Amino acid sequence: LSGDCTVRGGILYSTERIELTEKSTLEGQAISHGRIDVLSSARVRFPGVLYTVATEDSTVDRGIRISSTAEQSGSIVSLSGNGRPLRVSMAGPIVLDGKTEFTGLIYGEGAVDLNGYITGSVAARILQFEHRETTYINWLRDVVLDRTVLKNGFMLPSGFHSKVAMEMISWTRK
Repeated sequence: LSGDCTVRGGILYSTERIELTEKSTLEGQAISHGRIDVLSSARVRFPGVLYTVATEDSTVDRGIRISSTAEQSGSIVSLSGNGRPLRVSMAGPIVLDGKTEFTGLIYGEGAVDLNGYITGSVAARILQFEHRETTYINWLRDVVLDRTVLKNGFMLPSGFHSKVAMEMISWTRK
């Protein structure tokens, strides 16, 4: 997805890679079994969701990387997808570089490498940062996490709310 285009309420799907570049805007879902990259001045806006889930037979590069100068908001989710105890090697890493300003939820069953300013919540198996040729596990550096300034209108994506009401489903069954 590139150029001055906007996807609202749409779903982007790829078994290998999704790339948002230039002035593109996603206000929908990007789902991949491989990699999702948000580059240059591309942006994800709430209720945007970046979602990767690894499969056992997948050999493609996995994870989510945001390296954009634009403000981001929504949800970022990277899952292992094997239904067994979490394995770091299955779930791709989530990487936010130092220019990123993100508002929302970050949930990773693998490694999460945070840099920049994050307003919201982060749940990760491993927090890490890389410096030169060394990876520092369960460390944070050059990141600000602030949950207290979220607006009241911010909502979590489906499946992350503790009290799920199936009103429409029960209504259609009557």
